[in-house]
Amino acid sequence: MRRFLVAPLAAMSALGLVGALVAAASSFTVAPPTLVPDHPFAACNTSGEPGTVYLDAEVEPWIAVNPADSNNRIGVFQQDRWSNGGSNGLVAAVTHDGGASWTTSFAHFSRCSGGTAANGGNWERATDPWVTFSPNGTAYQISDSFNASGPGFGDGSAILVSKSADGGDHWSEPVTLIRTPQQTR
Repeated sequence: MRRFLVAPLAAMSALGLVGALVAAASSFTVAPPTLVPDHPFAACNTSGEPGTVYLDAEVEPWIAVNPADSNNRIGVFQQDRWSNGGSNGLVAAVTHDGGASWTTSFAHFSRCSGGTAANGGNWERATDPWVTFSPNGTAYQISDSFNASGPGFGDGSAILVSKSADGGDHWSEPVTLIRTPQQTR
């Protein structure tokens, strides 16, 4: 008899979870579309890199809502996508008024976004953007950064993370979580 009770109880739990998710999702409203400031890497020199860069191509968007302030949202995306992988940099679009207005910022995950050998962001390209908030409202952004020029895959790649204590307006210098050596094709 116990076996027959497990399925209905599991189904009721699943329906309760779905109901809670629908209720949570409906607590947000959708604002009309808003233009995000554009061309943050216009002055970046990418000559000598293989492939074709598509300026103004923004791909792989991801957005997170601050659990400590639901009006604060950060969307991250690749800016200026390359035909053979990656982008000139990752951009964070930030709102503090629930989406009525947006500004942009970026972590130093690539040379085009201010990365240097001194700050750990000395990479030609960045890809795979991700952003999340901790429960206290600190934002964390991550990148897979790499060099495309040179033999094989350049001189490897690195997973970098940067944090923001002000809702995405400013980002810490990147911290390298892991770095892989050069590989050949």
